Amino acid sequence: MKYRSTIVALPLTLIALASALAAPVGWKTASDHAKKCQAQVPGSWVPGEYGLGMTDPAGKSTVLISSSALNSLAAAKQVVTSTFTVQKTFEDTPGRYWMAYTDNTGRGTHWYAAVPTGSYICAMQVDFDAKLSDADAKAIVTSLRKY
Repeated sequence: MKYRSTIVALPLTLIALASALAAPVGWKTASDHAKKCQAQVPGSWVPGEYGLGMTDPAGKSTVLISSSALNSLAAAKQVVTSTFTVQKTFEDTPGRYWMAYTDNTGRGTHWYAAVPTGSYICAMQVDFDAKLSDADAKAIVTSLRKY
């Protein structure tokens, strides 16, 4: 009897996990130039200036995805925290480092996130204004993964 409930619960858990990883309907995949890392962005977004990252049609919200030869989240965290002033840390786990940082303009919200892949780090910077909802910004960040 105990095993039967486990057999039923496992597929339901996998379905829930798959739906949590799925991007909202109408979103598209964006990647770094090396095609090592990817994330999901709203379907209306277009390549940014000079083909770097993705931006909303108004140009007020952007995402830049990159891959790094850094071999650990600890190394990525050390670099980014020495570069930016951390405003708030959302997640600092073995699977993701995600924080808000301040910039010198004082405009908009700025997030950095990184995830390990085993041999390199996938990272992103998301800069956005109030037109992008927190839920959509979070969906972009949590979609970051190996290509």
